[in-house]
Amino acid sequence: MDITLKEVIALVRELPEAYLEEIFEKLTEIKNKVEDEREPGEQNCPQCKSANIVRNGKNRGKQMYLCCDCRKSFSETTTAAISHSHSSTTVWKQVISDTVEGIPIDQTADSLDLHHETVFNMRHKILYCVEQSLIAEPTALIGVCETDETYDVL
Repeated sequence: MDITLKEVIALVRELPEAYLEEIFEKLTEIKNKVEDEREPGEQNCPQCKSANIVRNGKNRGKQMYLCCDCRKSFSETTTAAISHSHSSTTVWKQVISDTVEGIPIDQTADSLDLHHETVFNMRHKILYCVEQSLIAEPTALIGVCETDETYDVL
């Protein structure tokens, strides 16, 4: 049974305030356990692409790594769209899901308790990454392709 972030938030809002701190602690434990189970070898240095890296503490809850070859420090999200973001990966996943499903920005902002402009900027970062991916690896269409007059092919 998959449960969405919206459903979890709705359940948490129904709980008495006394349980909120305990829930936060448990979620933090789970997050840290998942991060600790990851092997440093799963990452490559974004600067020199070396796999010769070691863990280098945590910064604001994110695991940091140090490249033994170029001596640069980085995190898992250094080259991702979510770098320099104050929102968690869970929030990003929900924004991505809502973007794909075509849910309006205001509805996403309300469900995640974020400002309209924040969700707008997150959505544009996501769409920019998709655009860059399509530019880097264009999709070749095979067979008959139909378009209407509003689509300009260059």
